Amino acid sequence: MTAEHTRRQISGTLIYIVKNEQVLLLRRVKKKNDTHEGKYVGLGGKIEAGESPLECAVREVREESGLKISPDKIRFKGHINCPEFDRQGNDWMVFVYLATDYSGELLKDCAEGYL
Repeated sequence: MTAEHTRRQISGTLIYIVKNEQVLLLRRVKKKNDTHEGKYVGLGGKIEAGESPLECAVREVREESGLKISPDKIRFKGHINCPEFDRQGNDWMVFVYLATDYSGELLKDCAEGYL
């Protein structure tokens, strides 16, 4: 972290979708300078201004996978604090969710990696 950088608190979501004892993961290989490059991760991302963590979880699942999950079918499991987590040295607070019910078909191509 450089002396000019002001450490920020960023809030995000992480959603695990489980069905028949299988977990949907995303292998992050398509974005340049990705903190998670090459890793297998759950779906999720940054919470946008005016958006609740639950709204973010629903949106991120739809954007990254094409699947639709109803907010009442998502269970909050906890949160994780990650100090100096990203390449810029920002702190992240991540809301973790579990979903076992969804509709729709998986995208054939995800902008961030392979489902």
